[in-house]
Amino acid sequence: MLSISRIGSLLGPANKNTENSVATVEHLLIDSRKLLFPGTTMFFAFKGMKTDGHLFISELYNKGVRYFVVEAPDFDFSPYPEAITWKVPGSLKALQTIVSDYRKQFSIPVVGITGSNGKTIIKEWVYQLLEKDFSIVKNPGSYNSQIGVPLSVWQMHKNADLAIFEAGISTVGEMAGLGRVIQPTIGIFTNLGDAHSSGFENLQQKLDEKLLLFNHTSIILCHRDDTLTFEHIKYTFPEKKIISWSYQDETAELFVKNIDISNISSEIRYSWRGNEGSFKTKFKDNLSIHLTIFALFISLELGLDKAEAEKRMSFLSAINMRLETKEGENDCILINDSYNADLTSLTQALNYLAMQDASKNKVLVLSEFFQSGNDQHDTNEKLISLLNRIGLSRLILVGRNMHRLITHIDPNIKTYHFNTTEELLGKLAQLQFQNEVIMMKGARVFHFEDLFDKLAKRFHSTVLEINLDAVMHNIRVYKSFLKPETKMLAVIKAGAYGVGSVKLAMQLEKSGVAYFGVAFMDEGIELRRGGIKNPILIFNPDLNFIPEMYRYRLEPVIYNFDMLDRVAGESYFKTRIHLKIDTGLHRLGFVSEEWDQLTTQLDKIRHLQVASVFSHLSASPNNDFDYFTHQQATQFNIAYQKIEEKLGYKPIKHLLNSAGVVKFRDYQFDMVRVGSGFHGVDTSKNINRSLQIVNTLKAKISLIKKVKAGESIGYERKGITGRERTIAILPIGYADGLVRKAGNERYSVWLNGYFAPIVGNVNMDMTMIDITGIPNVQTGDVVEIFGANAKITDLAEAGETIFYEILTRISPRVKRIYLES
Repeated sequence: MLSISRIGSLLGPANKNTENSVATVEHLLIDSRKLLFPGTTMFFAFKGMKTDGHLFISELYNKGVRYFVVEAPDFDFSPYPEAITWKVPGSLKALQTIVSDYRKQFSIPVVGITGSNGKTIIKEWVYQLLEKDFSIVKNPGSYNSQIGVPLSVWQMHKNADLAIFEAGISTVGEMAGLGRVIQPTIGIFTNLGDAHSSGFENLQQKLDEKLLLFNHTSIILCHRDDTLTFEHIKYTFPEKKIISWSYQDETAELFVKNIDISNISSEIRYSWRGNEGSFKTKFKDNLSIHLTIFALFISLELGLDKAEAEKRMSFLSAINMRLETKEGENDCILINDSYNADLTSLTQALNYLAMQDASKNKVLVLSEFFQSGNDQHDTNEKLISLLNRIGLSRLILVGRNMHRLITHIDPNIKTYHFNTTEELLGKLAQLQFQNEVIMMKGARVFHFEDLFDKLAKRFHSTVLEINLDAVMHNIRVYKSFLKPETKMLAVIKAGAYGVGSVKLAMQLEKSGVAYFGVAFMDEGIELRRGGIKNPILIFNPDLNFIPEMYRYRLEPVIYNFDMLDRVAGESYFKTRIHLKIDTGLHRLGFVSEEWDQLTTQLDKIRHLQVASVFSHLSASPNNDFDYFTHQQATQFNIAYQKIEEKLGYKPIKHLLNSAGVVKFRDYQFDMVRVGSGFHGVDTSKNINRSLQIVNTLKAKISLIKKVKAGESIGYERKGITGRERTIAILPIGYADGLVRKAGNERYSVWLNGYFAPIVGNVNMDMTMIDITGIPNVQTGDVVEIFGANAKITDLAEAGETIFYEILTRISPRVKRIYLES
């Protein structure tokens, strides 16, 4: 914490005299939705292109926040007489300045990690190896940005004896600020690669920028075999102690002698400072093995006993840096966040829980914390305060010491206690979960994944993973191409193209999307029942249900005169409608011969408010038809001008779809409609490299068998083998949405780093793939049907269709799993 008087000395004069103030700030806030402790919170208002934090000051003030940092010089605080405010040139610099000063209170070892790849995994594995011996503060997940780093460093406390912070940058000029915030005493450089390079002229500039983190460290740990980087580190810091590990150079402090990969594990033999050693790990891929060695190396250099380190290496668990969300039995939603258990990550998790489906009660299953060196009384006090503020209906505590919290929990929260996870599993039936959001937050030793699996709705093993972090990234990409005044409408019809409209809409609403668009009224009702508040446009409304449309605040698209008359006759004052203009798609909409009649009729029904006017492009991705797109835009402008002149006001004007956003920027107007782009597919192929894959379809191998030369595979003897083959059977077929035309080697899936072609016909429930020559394949291995490696666009091409059809035809029996940081 810092005193208000100290903050005043750092930021300059506030609107009130703070020189002798004894009040303190304990919590720094940038997201108004995550407020927990108003009395000791300072809010930093950031003004972005699409979201302005200053708009939420009134709400926060009414909830009890009194300390504000703003970057809008003309912001009027007169309605907030008790507020203490600082007006600064930039809220980010103010945030970093405050935390830099706070960091100076601590003299413990602080590890600063940077590099192009592997920062988060190395940090988390070092944490797993050292958590029994140190009280460690670290970034939650991958909080390594200009804002994430100071929020992480602010979590340092008097009982910590080690801190590990990663720092990520995207352009020149960012690392110096992060270096002042972290002030590392030990530096770790993972590697230098092409990831996140768009903000740099070349790799040399990128390397120089990253190394600024180490200006004040005394020791730097790195990989010696990255020769150019290693030599540049030595050249840049001749006075520092450079400690390295290597596969090739025996003079390195840690030298890897041999790696033996078997079907079930890998064994690594090494020498460290002249001492021979070996360890086993369950990881078999080259990248994971590389990162485990790096984590061992760091842990040894930080003082972990070698024998104990080797023992713990076998227990390293895969780093799932995302919350996993599944559908549970009895209309429940399950959220697994057993990634780690500490107060910082719990705060993040509870904020996430609070923003889930408003119609469902909230349940938290919480394990005991194991934080070495912490004052347990202090930890418990903070924990109780958190739990009592978040709006839980039920709290389930797991761990032998957790019963001590029960008497301090708000009596309105129904609380249960179990000594072990096994005891809880044995009594699940008594808890009778129904229509609840259940979050599981626990230390790894409690194995809450067993509870998660027990409560999950039963599906077969084929899953569709939806990466919500990638959705957010893709939104940012599209926003970067928009004019500052242009809004975004998210098209999430057909269940958001098959991935789940409510879950995706919640993510999009957080990102600042202004509107949602769905095809039918029941889709809009589902969004409202799921807690979605943004305006919802219905492209094809059923006007037999106008009362329901008003009840759920849904806005119909009107595309003919019968609809206009019907809505006008059954609507109230200022009912919002949207007008569809047909400029060449010739599907729905008012054609040019009807525009004059339309404006005349609109003039007679002033109780309707035209919220927007739009049209639909026919061929925006296809360069051959760009001339036709320009013709459509010209026609649309003519129609819009007629409507605007008759109405006397300007409805929202929108024309472009995902493909048009980048190609036709002059036609962005007031709003654009993005659908496929959120899923990481740009049908115009202009920005596919900038987008991230959102959807990954996976299946597990059910059986492996040999097929002799000359024999056939599958129905109709389509797959005749010219040689002996090894095939694997997957529990996915055309009933799950895998197109039949993908069979007979027209498409290949991805397995253990190799492409494996589909052989024979795709069956209703099963598909066979050729795995001949692919090493170390076992029953139960996960196969990527499409995702980062096997592309959904390639599958669409094999199926002679489009990616939309591939995604929307995935069967409901394929379970959806949502991943989010």
